[in-house]
Amino acid sequence: MIDGFRNPGRGIIPAAGVLTALSLLPGLPLPALLLPALPLALFLLRERLAPLHPAPQPETPKAVIAKKKPSPTAVRRGAVCVQIKDEIKQILYMTREGGKNITEIRAERPEFRFWKIVEELPEEDRYIALHPNQWEPGYPALLLSKYFSVSKPTIRDYITAFNRTHSNEKRRDH
Repeated sequence: MIDGFRNPGRGIIPAAGVLTALSLLPGLPLPALLLPALPLALFLLRERLAPLHPAPQPETPKAVIAKKKPSPTAVRRGAVCVQIKDEIKQILYMTREGGKNITEIRAERPEFRFWKIVEELPEEDRYIALHPNQWEPGYPALLLSKYFSVSKPTIRDYITAFNRTHSNEKRRDH
C-alpha cells in the first residue's frame, strides 16, 4: 500500500490525508473504492492542486544596470562638500573639546575654505555659521545646499560622485 505522495515544496502528504482530500472533491467516488486506483487518484489530485501551489521557478537574472559616469561638476562640488564637512567637524571638535571660540579657531586656521563660504552667506545664515553651538545634526548639508543653491539630497549625490571617483583612483594605485 502507498504511504503517501511527495508534494514538491510541501513534503509528503500521508495517504489518509489524500483520501480525505479526495472525498471532498466533487464527482469522485467514495475513498474506499479508490484504494486500487490510488496512484491515478494521486495524479489527478496533483493536477488539481498544481495551480494552488505552483512549483518554484528559478530566479531570472536581474538586469545589469549600467553605471553612468558622474559629471565633472558633481565631482568637483563633491570635493568641496567633503572638504567643508571635514572642516566643520574640526571646528566642532575645537569648540566643544578644545574650548575655543570661533575667533580663536579662525586665527588658528585661516586656510579653511569654510570662512570663504560663510562670507558669501546672507546675514542670518552667517550668524548661525559663526555660532557652532547652534548647529543641529545635518548642518553641513544644509549650509552646503544654501551655498550651492541645491537641495540636501543633491549635496549627498555630489559627495557620492566624489567618493566613487576618489575610491576608483585609490584602487588603481594598489
